Parts: sequence; structure tokens; C-alpha cells
Amino acid sequence: MHNVDMKKNQSGFSVVEGLLILVIVALLGGAGWYAYNASNKADESSSTITSPTNTKDAENNKTCTPTAEWKEYSNTEYKHSFYYPPTYKAEEAGGLGGSYGDVVLAPNNMNDSIFTVNVLLWPDGTTVGNVYGSVDAMKKALKEGGAKRVAELSSGVNKDDNPYIQNDTVGDLKEFKVCRGEAWGFNVTGDFSTGFVKAEEGGTTIDEETTIVFVTNGTSVYQIEYPASSAEAKKVLPTFKMP
Repeated sequence: MHNVDMKKNQSGFSVVEGLLILVIVALLGGAGWYAYNASNKADESSSTITSPTNTKDAENNKTCTPTAEWKEYSNTEYKHSFYYPPTYKAEEAGGLGGSYGDVVLAPNNMNDSIFTVNVLLWPDGTTVGNVYGSVDAMKKALKEGGAKRVAELSSGVNKDDNPYIQNDTVGDLKEFKVCRGEAWGFNVTGDFSTGFVKAEEGGTTIDEETTIVFVTNGTSVYQIEYPASSAEAKKVLPTFKMP
């Protein structure tokens, strides 16, 4: 009888031991399955995560999409481009007034422009004019803070030129959307706003307010101007692409 009890005890011990082993194996197996699946999910997540660069490119591509039937202008020398309404025409005016790379958008069969692009700084040269005071000052501003700092510099120069003329105002800095590049600018009025002449019945009028935008890709600086009241120009600007 004693021997039978011993066998039962031994048998009971073996069963418990077996159950423990099964439980341990199950736990290990579950841990392995969890680790495997967690690893797979991590891999899947990493493969589907959109990087900031890709997101920005996608946003830019959306911004670059022109209105249907718009024409594309591309500058072969400086490599910038933009879209414009089919009822307008793009004209190059390089070297005009001491500036280079100018592009003027003018309505067909009319003399007034609605959008101008002036290349101020590019890797092979510069043409600053009296907007900044000096080339070195503009280069320093670009290095310090990109388009925003360049716009701040230009804004300050304009204010310093005519601090006592009430009709000449320089507005607050603001950021603009372009297809490719960083863009900052401001609005000006009075004598600062004399670049756009409207052809009207019985004569011409000077646009009362002009928007000035500085665009950079880190090495080049472009100055874009357009009448602040022009709905067409406001649609052209977002399609502007730096090289």
C-alpha cells in the first residue's frame, strides 16, 4: 500500500511538473509571439510613416497646382518658374533699370503689369539696387535668418528712407506660400507703391498699395512685387518655384 501511495505521489509530482513546463513554454511562446508581432508592427509603422520632407513636398505639390488652362513660364537662365492666366503674357526684361532676371506679367494688348520678378542674388552674381543699401548686408541677412531676415532688412531701409512722409507706409512682415522656397514680405503704400500703373479709360492710375515678397532657396534671393488688390497676382504667387 505504501508503494502504491509512493507511485501516486510520484505520478502526481510528474503531472504538476509537466503542467508547470507547459505553462512556462506557453508563456515563452506567447512572449515570443508578442515580440514578433510587435517587431512586425514596428516595421510596418516605419515603412508607412511619412517623413517631414515628404509631407512638405506633398504640400508644395498641392500648392504648385495651377488653375486649369493656365500657362507656365520658365526662365531658362535663372531656372525659376510660375503659372499665369492665359489672358496675360510673360515678358522678360533683363538688365532693365540695373536689375537682372526681371519678368513682367502684363495683360495682352495692354501696358500695365500685375506681377514682376527680380533676381537680386544668385550664386554667380548679385544686383541689389537701393533696396538694401549694400550687397554684404543682404548676404548677412540671408545667412542670419533667410527670407524673413531679408524682408526685415528691406522693410527697415524703406522706413529709414522716408520716416516723415505720412502717406508712405510699410506694413508688418508676413509669410507667404510659394511652390518651392521660403517667402516673406510686406505691403507698402504712397511713393513706395509706384511700380504698377493701371490703364483705365481716360488715363492711368498708380496702384495705391503694393505687396513686396522676398523668396529664397538658401543661396538665391528673388524679389516679387504685385498690386495688393490684384486677385490674379495672388493666385500666381503660390505657383512660383525657386530653382
